Amino acid sequence: MLTIVTGSQNSGKTTALLKHFKQHGHGDGFVAIKHFFGAQITGFSAQRLSNGETQRLAVHDTVGEVDFDIGCRMGPYAFSRSTLRWIDEVVALLVAKRVQPIYLDEIGKLELNGEGLDKALRIVLSSGLDAVISVRTDLLSTVVKHYNLKDYLHESVDIERGLKHV
Repeated sequence: MLTIVTGSQNSGKTTALLKHFKQHGHGDGFVAIKHFFGAQITGFSAQRLSNGETQRLAVHDTVGEVDFDIGCRMGPYAFSRSTLRWIDEVVALLVAKRVQPIYLDEIGKLELNGEGLDKALRIVLSSGLDAVISVRTDLLSTVVKHYNLKDYLHESVDIERGLKHV
């Protein structure tokens, strides 16, 4: 079963995925951890849930020169080609080992353009394994249509009330 966790920007989608992983005690995948300088988001790291390993995923233009091979860009963010490749490789390994659920944070405009976590998500969806993904509320219908998602559980994040089934 696919579970889609939705919420607005900064609503707690990543926190909800982390909680889900800790509560269930199995599965693996990735969450995107924000990095800040003051109140400004300067980038993201991809963190693997099972072992805490992290790699720099994206850097905001205001940081200056990027010290990695840029795989793609979205808005002011440059994404690391090697980190995206790492995620794809780990997800393919998880699928081969039948690990579930597989967590992916977050599916958005980058993926709708065939970049970012698109390949990893397609690997997971074609496997039929359980997965938990995060999607911004305003992109849910577009993501559902784009990936032809039919059978899924929808959970909405509300900062004050936590998760609720929709």
